[in-house]
Amino acid sequence: MAIFILCAAGKGSRLGAKKPKALIELAGKPLFVHSLAKLPLTGIKQIIILVPPNYKQEFKSSIEQHLNKKVQQKIKAMIVGGNTRQNSVANALNYLHEIKIPNQEIVLVHNAANPFFQIKELKILIREVKLGYGCALAQPSVDTLRVVDQNLTVIKRLDRDYIWRTQTPQAARFGELKKAMERAQRLGQELTDELELLKCNNQPIKLVPTGSLNFKITFARDLKIAEAVLNTQQ
Repeated sequence: MAIFILCAAGKGSRLGAKKPKALIELAGKPLFVHSLAKLPLTGIKQIIILVPPNYKQEFKSSIEQHLNKKVQQKIKAMIVGGNTRQNSVANALNYLHEIKIPNQEIVLVHNAANPFFQIKELKILIREVKLGYGCALAQPSVDTLRVVDQNLTVIKRLDRDYIWRTQTPQAARFGELKKAMERAQRLGQELTDELELLKCNNQPIKLVPTGSLNFKITFARDLKIAEAVLNTQQ
């Protein structure tokens, strides 16, 4: 069993949207709904949703309209996110600490903008956490990547055999992630994701391969690609 934290507090500015990204419609449903609708009810203990300020009611209405009762019953809290992803996740971890979640509980942190993860991948993430790792879904790079300076002068080429693109969900024991978050806050670090938090706290981390369709919807073109993917799956 695991706790599923859905990061849905992003503004969606790069999408050019007039509403939060998670509420933008994808195939007739708000984007955040697609991740929740596929969760395995037997493997998820509770769901925490991080939402933008002043939008709780819209999220509640979407949940009631698009998710079945069993999924709705798993949603235990809607928490207002912070001004960064890290601060948002910290708010969720603080809530879990307040309700006395044991340190050994497994936490999955997922971006609402990644609707195409697979259930079998969640099971692998949970298995790896039980083996002592912090972990995340990721894809091997298929591109040739180069490091440049501020003038776009090439400094070096990276060996793509060792370059992976990290996606979500990302997973860890609650106690380990909370400790890593507290360290980053104490040092004034703003890190990009949970894997980096854990790595900086000397936690062993591991990547779990995911398919190429598990991409993050960031720009308007990504939304069109996601629509096409859903059309082929119907």
